[in-house]
Parts: sequence; C-alpha cells; structure tokens
Amino acid sequence: MRGKWITYSDDELRFIQSCKELTRKELTELFNKTFNRSLSKENIAALCKRNGWLTGRSGQFEKGASPWNTGKSIPAAGRSEETQFKKGNRPHNHVAIGTEIVTKDGYLKRKIKDDAQTGMSRKNWKFVHIIKWEEYHGKKVPPGHMVRFNDGDLRNFDKDNLVLLSRKENGIINKFFAMSDLPPGGTTILVALARLKMLATKRQRDRKNKGGRS
Repeated sequence: MRGKWITYSDDELRFIQSCKELTRKELTELFNKTFNRSLSKENIAALCKRNGWLTGRSGQFEKGASPWNTGKSIPAAGRSEETQFKKGNRPHNHVAIGTEIVTKDGYLKRKIKDDAQTGMSRKNWKFVHIIKWEEYHGKKVPPGHMVRFNDGDLRNFDKDNLVLLSRKENGIINKFFAMSDLPPGGTTILVALARLKMLATKRQRDRKNKGGRS
C-alpha cells in the first residue's frame, strides 16, 4: 500500500533547495521548525533525491534560483548566520537588515548592520533583549554584564522584565541557584541571592586573611 503523497509549497521547496548542503538531519530539523511541519528525515531525503538536490557543502545557490527567505524572519540553525563567503559575494541565505531569527536556545536576534568583516558576520546581529534594554536606558550594556528575563519569558521585552547583572553574578546563579522554575520575584531574586553569596564569600575570605596575619 502506497503512503500518503506529501505536498510542498513553493516557499518550502525553495527553502529545501537553498539549504541542500546541510545534512539531511539538520535540514529536516530546520525545515520542520521553520514551517511548523513534522516530516521525517526520510521524507526530506526522498524529495532531495527526486529533484537531484544532493548534499554539496559548497554553500552555492543554484543558478537562476532566488533565496526562499529574502526579507523574512527565520529561525537560525547552529551558526548558519556566520557562514563565511568570499569578499564581494552574497551568500544564498543573505537577509535584509531588520530581519529577526530565533537562536537554538530560543532567543531572538536582529540584523542591525551589513558591514561586518569577512568571517565576522555574527557582528551584524544583536540580541533583541539587549537592543531593548539599551533603548530603555539610553546606554550600552556595560562590559562584563548581561541582560536576563525576569520572568523567564524570552518574548517579554517590557522594561521591568529586563534585568541587568554581571557575568560573575550570572555564573553564581547558574552554579548555586539554577532551578527549573523561577521563584516568586523571578530573576531579580536570583540576582539578590548571588550578591549575598558573593558578599558572604568575601567576608569569609577577609576573616581568613585577617586571622592569618601575625
């Protein structure tokens, strides 16, 4: 008995063709995430085989074809936005400034410029929560600091939900106070706990140093 025939939209076909250099597993995961489908690796592999879209790893787009994702908001696959190309060439997955993508960890990034040096294209992108924090406060995030979401919602960019903390404080939170569910008060409480931990450690160290003096 023959299985059900799978249909694809033009956008889906252009997407698969333009990303054919990915492994079939990577391509299937990215395709399903992008188009909210649930196809198997075998489905995608069969389609590619029928159309002669072989894994080439060259990163070159087929002559005469146009990228499926020009001007669209797309999810990222690994470090795809950092793919290197020779000077003067446009990668097949080039997107316009203002395009937003979702990282593998679920964070939103936005393309803010298009002039990064070759091999440094990641500098063209910036996390949206960082952009929003800097807009709210009229300054850059200080060196050695980062921004976390107070309620854990990676799409809540309200001013009160963006918490500035040092990377040291973040490290202490991850080491001593990591939890699956945020406590009442959210990340703000965790930052306070981290600062108390740092203060206690400092006091303990100071007492030890003082006691060791003759």
